Amino acid sequence: MSLALATNLACPASITDRQEAHSIPSGWKAQSSSGPRLLRNVDVYSGLPKRNFLLVGSDVPSNITVWTFSGQQDIWVECRYENSAIVLTRNMGKIKKCNLTPRKGGSLEGAKFSCSR
Repeated sequence: MSLALATNLACPASITDRQEAHSIPSGWKAQSSSGPRLLRNVDVYSGLPKRNFLLVGSDVPSNITVWTFSGQQDIWVECRYENSAIVLTRNMGKIKKCNLTPRKGGSLEGAKFSCSR
């Protein structure tokens, strides 16, 4: 698999977003944190996520979660980020395998997620 394909089939490791507060009570000020928001969790679906056919991966030694597919159907992925309401969604196409690898110590914040054909 080429590096370009591997990059194309991966959740971004982090995103930057801008959050705003509305209807703040008198006397309060809103502050937001800056910096990247690390990948926190991934949901994998058979078909469009709004149809809710959520697929459960298998845990293997070393805390990696693996999803294995027939390669016959479109697989969709939702990438979720720490302290953010932003969810990135993508059709990964007819893939065969995805891996979610936590950071050292098992934390999903900053985890790596990628798929292959």
